Amino acid sequence: MGRGTRVIALHLLVMLAVAACASSPAAAPSSEAPAAATTPLAPTATTGMKAAPALATATATAPAPTATLKPPAPTVAPPTATAPRPAPTVAAPTATQAPVAAPVILSFTADRTDIAERETVVLRWQGQGATSAAIWWFDARALPSPSVEIVGDPNAGSAVINPDASPIHLTLRNAAGEATATVELNIHCVYAWIPELAGNPNAQRCPGAPVYTYAAQQSFENGFMVWSANEQLITVFYEGGQGPCLSGPCFRSFRDDFHEGDPESDPAIIPPDGRYQPVRGFGLVWRTDAEVRNGLGWATAPETSGDTWSQSFTGEGRHNTYNYLRDLNGRIIFMAYFNSAWQLYP
Repeated sequence: MGRGTRVIALHLLVMLAVAACASSPAAAPSSEAPAAATTPLAPTATTGMKAAPALATATATAPAPTATLKPPAPTVAPPTATAPRPAPTVAAPTATQAPVAAPVILSFTADRTDIAERETVVLRWQGQGATSAAIWWFDARALPSPSVEIVGDPNAGSAVINPDASPIHLTLRNAAGEATATVELNIHCVYAWIPELAGNPNAQRCPGAPVYTYAAQQSFENGFMVWSANEQLITVFYEGGQGPCLSGPCFRSFRDDFHEGDPESDPAIIPPDGRYQPVRGFGLVWRTDAEVRNGLGWATAPETSGDTWSQSFTGEGRHNTYNYLRDLNGRIIFMAYFNSAWQLYP
């Protein structure tokens, strides 16, 4: 090959190298300075011949391509395990209970059935199925008796009572109902009636103890007064339509507040002829209570004194007490305390 041809071939190789560099991808920027450009050396004359220009290729140190870092994978929290829902609590089925039956009384007895009024009696009973027990009766006033303490199991209980009337009832109870039994008592009166009262309309009732006492009595225009030593009590008996008694004869009672040494009368009070000013206890009540003074009027005789008696009993109903009183004239007065009325007996 001729010299000219070789020179042309070298130029072509240089151009191809330059083109290859231009077509390669650009390197990542580097902090190093770029390599010096390669320039062809000028041909020198060697022994009268033009030397072929040497293609000096300064090898530029290209930085190694930097590996492209992948973006970090997002941090994903591990899935939280979902706690299982607690299984619903299902109550164990309860056995169906058989219906509760009403209680039953097997026995009900008293330690004695023949007693005096308000004497102690011990009651005992046997039952089954009861959750509570009660003892009761209607007393001599036809009112329910006070509550009675039950000792022990209601199905095998006992109670102590002091009855004044019969029969005595036992009641056993539970949620299903109740059962009742009775005991009959033969109750004797503690006290007998005063002989003068043996045939009175209330003789079937037990009377209280008879009271024998000293008394004083004075008659007035519209009634009379009686003083009882045992109670230091003055009772004013009004005739019907007088004093507080608009519907019939009535009475009122006062405490005797007269004391020995007190003035027995008021000398300024002058009674009309044939009339008297009451004295001592009677006079104190008469002078100080206008209703008594106006209701009774003047005394028609001086007061008298002597022995007398009284006897009371209780009737049906609350506060229903009665009393028989013999006055100093021998009359028997029947007194009803629930309405303060009186009448003569018989």
